Amino acid sequence: MKFSRLLIVDPSLLNYLGHDYEYARSIAETARKRGIDTTVACHRNAEPTIVSSLGALPVFRTGMHDKTIDFKRFPNLSKQLRGIIYAIRFYQDWKKLMKRFHPDPTALIFIPTSPEIGFFGILFWLWMRNPATCPKVVLLFRYEARPTMKWMKALMVSLVSRNVLMPTTDSDILAGRYKELTSATYTVLPVPHIAGSWGEALQSAPSKGPFVVTYFGDSRAEKGFPMLIQAIPFLSRQIEAGEISFVLQCHRILYEAEVDAALEHLAQLEREFPEGIRSIKNTLSSEDYYGLFRDTGAVVVPYRKANYAGRTSGILVEAFAFAKPVIATAGTWLAAQVQQSQNGVLFEDGNPKSLAEAIQTVAGNLGEYRRKAATASKIWKAQHNPERLLDKLFAWNDHD
Repeated sequence: MKFSRLLIVDPSLLNYLGHDYEYARSIAETARKRGIDTTVACHRNAEPTIVSSLGALPVFRTGMHDKTIDFKRFPNLSKQLRGIIYAIRFYQDWKKLMKRFHPDPTALIFIPTSPEIGFFGILFWLWMRNPATCPKVVLLFRYEARPTMKWMKALMVSLVSRNVLMPTTDSDILAGRYKELTSATYTVLPVPHIAGSWGEALQSAPSKGPFVVTYFGDSRAEKGFPMLIQAIPFLSRQIEAGEISFVLQCHRILYEAEVDAALEHLAQLEREFPEGIRSIKNTLSSEDYYGLFRDTGAVVVPYRKANYAGRTSGILVEAFAFAKPVIATAGTWLAAQVQQSQNGVLFEDGNPKSLAEAIQTVAGNLGEYRRKAATASKIWKAQHNPERLLDKLFAWNDHD
């Protein structure tokens, strides 16, 4: 039986947070162009423009980085208890969503953004269904494998054998680690980016003015935001001379003392270099988000090795696709992509001075890195796009 319906479930889809929103949008738009009846389920408090643009169902009370529980007021609330609260709410909202969606064998349900603990309820719900009448579910594991994954082993093996569950990831490294923990085989999916109308316009950068270094996303410590702020003073001479400038997205989604200090430092640097440093504290529309890509000279992705040794980055994929040189952390999945394409420079994890030197290297050899970026772009656009992702998902029917 061919799939005629697609449900994309992203409880964290609340506002415009760069790649997370674009991920869901690119898949939904591509599926609808194929004539697939597509629904997106998002956070209950999602911005009205997101609900209308995606045709989304606002269902979930809690997303991955939600502030429904004020963890700053309750710092001693354990991570385990937070996880339990999340899992209970997720499962309750999931059952409500299923009543609205009316799942059947013609439906494919794709869940690209949820912590593993949220998947327990889905696996249990799926295990209680009759395989002949239930939908097929694709879970995307995007985060570093944790020992708790072993708890899913029996359920996952059973559901995969019933042909109602497809476990996936977007990294060869993670696929191997997850298989060790759960004995299941994980399909590796491409990381989609917006193609089409944005196209060639994003592959150019201003020929005049300073070399613009852009940090996309939010200000989490695991993404290296505090370290990037520490690196900027090493480039103060170039900033003051108008040779290098920074544009930094620093939308806040978590309460972290390290980030608090970094944001205070950033405010000080903005006062010192008002023409050379620009921070963006709000979320962005697609037009503004891709406007940053168009105007940037290089994209910095300073993600920490402890958190991103095997994890992918949608920002990196978009930078490659739009022919932007990349500055990334050594010893990560991102580093392997940069080394393979030679589209950028690596720096030592946890070393702000090394990061500053990497930025200087790209700025001083911009012509060379732009040529390498243009070559890498052709390869990446062919490999990482929503069309290829949907092909892999819908190919599930070919094995029935």
